[in-house]
Amino acid sequence: MCNFASRKYQIHYNMKKILVLLLSVIGIAAYADDYTYPYLVFIDNSGNATTLNVSELKITFENGQLVAQNSDEKRTFNLSELSVMQFAETGTATGIDTITTTVDSSQPIEVYSSSGILMGRYNSISEASQQLQRGVYIARQNEVTSKFTVK
Repeated sequence: MCNFASRKYQIHYNMKKILVLLLSVIGIAAYADDYTYPYLVFIDNSGNATTLNVSELKITFENGQLVAQNSDEKRTFNLSELSVMQFAETGTATGIDTITTTVDSSQPIEVYSSSGILMGRYNSISEASQQLQRGVYIARQNEVTSKFTVK
């Protein structure tokens, strides 16, 4: 008898979780209807961004890859290399036009990836830029932190 009551409680609990999840999705969908996001931006682990128009967009998953196809083009992304997928109001992949650094070029710096992993310690940003792969990085020097890109 105790096992039946426990099972009945578990089913009731799972139903409540599903109901809350459905209501959340409906609420988010209703909230999202107020905005128009005509573009979907994909950013890989190196910081490279690809923008697709969402008009007639179809997304499928095949063999560890995300395949995004709209009326104009088809793009394929390895899921293991995909960092961010987000909607955007403009076709520009990023709002960052230029990045200026305010670190002292005569002092050593610590460079971190955008996910916070220490990439190394370098004598300058130019030395780090020569040794790092393309992407967006964070440089820390004493109490100063700034972003920089390697292209």
